[in-house]
Amino acid sequence: MLKHFILWAALSASGLAFASQTVAPPVEQVGAVAAHPFFRSADLPDWSALTPQQAVADAEYAAQLALERIAAICRLSPEEATIENTYLAVDDASDELQCVVMLSQHLLYAADTPENRAACEKVSDIMSDLTAAIYSNEKLWQLMIMLD
Repeated sequence: MLKHFILWAALSASGLAFASQTVAPPVEQVGAVAAHPFFRSADLPDWSALTPQQAVADAEYAAQLALERIAAICRLSPEEATIENTYLAVDDASDELQCVVMLSQHLLYAADTPENRAACEKVSDIMSDLTAAIYSNEKLWQLMIMLD
């Protein structure tokens, strides 16, 4: 959803029409799937590896990766900045965390236990903190505004 909004905002600001066939390049797979089972994007996750503790650990690591990616975007010069390496890269920065959120919520729906509930709340808090950090990053938004 955020990806489509950011793309729409970028294209609207540049006077171009929204093109639904535009697809951002995929984020490079980070870390071994065995070490971070919540990063797995396959159709059938390894449910035995999806524990509440692992959800929180993977969410924390995914948020760290996303912040590192955002920092890298902020290091771009205005001359280097493009829609692909700013707007779309910001949206892709949190792909692993979005996967963790989705799977932890699914796990909670399948087995509503106090442990799963607490982990899901913690994962949601991590996602909220990351979103706030992205939206309040002045360097990032100044770089993106220059593209308009």
